[in-house]
Amino acid sequence: MAANPLIADFAKKLGHVDLSWLTWFEGASVPGLISFLLIPWLLLKLYRPEIQDTAPARALATRELERLGPLSRDEKWLIAIMLGVMAGWITSPWHGIPNTFVALSGLCAVLLARVLSWDDLLGEKRAWDALVWFAPLLMMADALTETGVIKYLSANVFGLLHGWSWPVAMMTLVIAYLYIHYSFASMTAHITALYPGFLTAALASGAPPLLASLALAYFSNLNAGITHYGTGSAPVYYGSGYVSQGDWWKVGFAISLLNIVIWLGVGMWWWKLIGIW
Repeated sequence: MAANPLIADFAKKLGHVDLSWLTWFEGASVPGLISFLLIPWLLLKLYRPEIQDTAPARALATRELERLGPLSRDEKWLIAIMLGVMAGWITSPWHGIPNTFVALSGLCAVLLARVLSWDDLLGEKRAWDALVWFAPLLMMADALTETGVIKYLSANVFGLLHGWSWPVAMMTLVIAYLYIHYSFASMTAHITALYPGFLTAALASGAPPLLASLALAYFSNLNAGITHYGTGSAPVYYGSGYVSQGDWWKVGFAISLLNIVIWLGVGMWWWKLIGIW
């Protein structure tokens, strides 16, 4: 998700933890696999599709792949570069090269291999939008921290959690953080506005920094589907007209409950097992 590097930056500054690719993946592996198995099953029960025979779709996909023929030179180069960049991210705890440098190196390799031209790169308007707006969001978040806004919120608004045990306080914060997304139409805006404050409050309650950082990070992604406007792609799906707003909200809420059980139930056990807390 586009704002995940922003989360890693907050975790580094506020919790003094390094959310590397490997740490993120290891923590998400077991609860993510359980979600992968259970959520499609629950969706099938809650909102059974009208068309259940996918054989025609598979046949169409097979015909289209045959029509495309073997991999082209550019496609082979792209696969090799993509695997190289992923390897650079995965091994970052060992070689110490920043993920940004790895990503930009991959971009340079794509241009040098002529998979994309400079004009192709300039034509990616959405990517440039993300790049241009990302820096001000980081600066805004830094300003909120430096001017004491985040500290004020943590000390006053979250003061009600004072005296609670850290597991109860952290779970309460994560659940509140999840459902506040009903008020947001952007995951990046949600993270920029709330992640620093909620993380600071979790740390103040005594929660282990890495655990609190990861729990809020995962739910920064899991909140996308609760509404038909919760992430950038949701309005596109909703606009197709196949699912009503009421059905979307009902199913989205049910899925959110299952995610809480998986990620704060099995997830806590798994994170304990691998030493995150």
